[in-house]
Amino acid sequence: MIRDIKPEGYRPRIVDSEVERKLRALGGVLIEGPKWCGKSWTGRQHAKSAANIDNTATRQVAMMEPVSVLSGDRPRLIDKWQEAPNLWDAARREIDDSHSKGMYIFTCSAVPPEHAVAHTGTGRFAKIEMLPMSLYESGDSDGSISLSRLFDSASFAVRKSHMGYSARYASYAGEGGRGCCGWMKKKLWRYLKDT
Repeated sequence: MIRDIKPEGYRPRIVDSEVERKLRALGGVLIEGPKWCGKSWTGRQHAKSAANIDNTATRQVAMMEPVSVLSGDRPRLIDKWQEAPNLWDAARREIDDSHSKGMYIFTCSAVPPEHAVAHTGTGRFAKIEMLPMSLYESGDSDGSISLSRLFDSASFAVRKSHMGYSARYASYAGEGGRGCCGWMKKKLWRYLKDT
């Protein structure tokens, strides 16, 4: 069980509004994405209670009595659910029985084998693909250049970038550089200083 549900220092993410909107529409959301992209923190930001399935004791209970792990204030975060795939079908049954919206937030980096779950989640779970933190989300960009606006507009003004190599480092390393191991950070930093 995760005690302090709201993460201190949480930086708002682009997907936050999508999580809220989909929780109002369906019984649950599934946040998928690469490791270290912020799925757990985003899930905790929107949840009222949580269970971390990579905790050995919680995983054992989930395998034997999944409904007890699904119990708690809602929306309930089930973090790293792929460690106990039977939670998926149990949550689907709970959603069907209650006809409620916004019951669960499931997060995972890896998808369990297809034979491990009996139901796709269609009509119960909305899938959200999460990416590593953008430069705008991390505060390393002012957001004045937007890819969507570039594609939506017939023209745009060309400007010189004011990003120094520290911002380029953040864009390569992800999560402000926390996504790389130590020796790689040093090598990347030296490379960027020379370019």
